[in-house]
Amino acid sequence: AQRYCEVWFDASPVKLSKTSGQYLSLSMLNFHHLNDWIIQPATKPKRSAMAEALARRGSIPEWYICHHWGQPVLDFCASWEAHLSRRSLSASDT
Repeated sequence: AQRYCEVWFDASPVKLSKTSGQYLSLSMLNFHHLNDWIIQPATKPKRSAMAEALARRGSIPEWYICHHWGQPVLDFCASWEAHLSRRSLSASDT
């Protein structure tokens, strides 16, 4: 997302988003934007969930992390990093 978000735009309708049609930046990127540019393209062909696309095949999740779709992605990443830190985990453990 960091690499491409500056060429992405907010594809939401004007009545749903105050940034509709604007180019995105990493600081404003939220899960609605990720849904348009990453999640739907990755999951729609196989009608799967993003968790299935990211997880190792046959893995059983140990954690469920919830988020608000309007939440900035950077805030979510900070929360995830805090989760890992508190449990002495690394990203490769997830």
